[in-house]
Amino acid sequence: MHWEIRNIKTGDIVTSEGCPGNAAEHCMILNEIKGAGTFKVVEVTDPEPGLVRMMAKALVNDV
Repeated sequence: MHWEIRNIKTGDIVTSEGCPGNAAEHCMILNEIKGAGTFKVVEVTDPEPGLVRMMAKALVNDV
């Protein structure tokens, strides 16, 4: 299980965290920067397989 931080206005996934506390803190900081109510934490039980591959590919390409 993991938690995603999503932009409520665009529906984009900003990041995902393995710890609910870290996700909540990250979300709080983003909302302080961009304005309250812009981001939310969503609990995800089964990540989308394509998303995991896409994130791994992005990390490899950044190196």
